[in-house]
Amino acid sequence: MQHNVAIYFITNRDYKLETPTVENLFHVLDMDINKSQVLCQNERPDWTWNKTSRRAFVANCHRILLLLGDDFNDFTYQGKLSPQERVRQGMRFKNDWSRKWIILPNPVYGDWEKTLYHYESALPTAEKLRLKYDALTTDKE
Repeated sequence: MQHNVAIYFITNRDYKLETPTVENLFHVLDMDINKSQVLCQNERPDWTWNKTSRRAFVANCHRILLLLGDDFNDFTYQGKLSPQERVRQGMRFKNDWSRKWIILPNPVYGDWEKTLYHYESALPTAEKLRLKYDALTTDKE
């Protein structure tokens, strides 16, 4: 902790991957990081995919100044919403974006992608790709 600021990493990597996660963060960020700063999924019984309990764990001892994430659920759990509903819900929190919440979108994967095929991961790859392409197409006739 420097200047009385503590940094925590809340990840949905399984706790069995905590050691390599800490090592990766150390090498990428070039800063001392210990396991107590990395809060992994399943590390405690209530630390599930939903990160709310881990944010509450940090908030129990610290005032949270800033959240960084690549998905809406990294800031407040919204569950499985359609793309349109995610935008609508995002507008509810417009005063938090860029002030207390910074989103760094991951263009490769995330819940945003799953919304495009309605969270039906068993769909054939070709169908998922079609639905993704359709969502990118702005020329709706």
